[in-house]
Amino acid sequence: MKYIILILMLIFLLPVTFAETTGVVSKTCASTSAYDYAGITECQLDSYAMSGNKLFADQMQSLEEEVYDSVKAQNFDLLKTVKYFGIFQYLFFGLLVLITILIGYQFMVSADNPQKREECKRSFKFIIFSGVLLVALPLIIVETYNFSDALNAMVMSNSNIPSDLTSFKNMFPTFDSSKAGLEGSVEKLSKLYVNVPLFATIAKAYILSMNARNLLLLFLISTSPIILLLFISSLTREYGKLMIYLFALELIYPVACILTIHFSLVLSGVPVKMMILSSALMLSVAFHIILILATIIKASVTVVNQIRLQEVDK
Repeated sequence: MKYIILILMLIFLLPVTFAETTGVVSKTCASTSAYDYAGITECQLDSYAMSGNKLFADQMQSLEEEVYDSVKAQNFDLLKTVKYFGIFQYLFFGLLVLITILIGYQFMVSADNPQKREECKRSFKFIIFSGVLLVALPLIIVETYNFSDALNAMVMSNSNIPSDLTSFKNMFPTFDSSKAGLEGSVEKLSKLYVNVPLFATIAKAYILSMNARNLLLLFLISTSPIILLLFISSLTREYGKLMIYLFALELIYPVACILTIHFSLVLSGVPVKMMILSSALMLSVAFHIILILATIIKASVTVVNQIRLQEVDK
């Protein structure tokens, strides 16, 4: 019976001991009597404030690391990541041969239509250009991507953004209060509550935006041989240009983010003001959304113009 009682005591005491080590139980609780109602209230409020402080502090620490990794925009190894490029490359060669045969046939049967023959000649030029470009495409993509990576690193090194994670974390305020006890815990909690939820929401949006940028780049690089096909026909040439514009803008997007955050740090100083940094991250996300929407709108306008031209021809 004695051992059973000891085991039960351990079961009930271990969670309390663990809670104390994590800093979420007030030290005043240890000396508070069960009949001291004012002390019990202070113990509960202080423990609640300490729990909130730890929750916000841990959340902010986790987001600081992810935001820093996203700001650095560490690019990926193209040769290991892009596995579908070769598949689309072979597919492009097959389609290119097929299109060449079809255009050659149209050229032969349109002897009485000079306009059609000139259009076929222009298509032949694009086919030759696309074939040459396809051979050099892997080298072009790798060199362009490496240039973008070097540009991001150069802009990052000349900005006010620290070069290591520890220094970046040290820029953030701790929101510690000069007051002691319950009053200090509540004051710290109020500061964290004002700043951290907004920063957390915008930081998550910024991290998602950078991840979406990386995924979009992977998709565009993987399907780049197919995008070349869009330049062969005059009807789809504008879409090919849009894809290239989008690829170029996504490559330089981290530079715009680094500059925005740099200016926010210049304006804020150290320790950084969370509202100003949150504004910089929000502006970076808004810029990315505008970039994507502009591409979609431009594509939609191209479709509408093509439909109108077809109706006019009819």
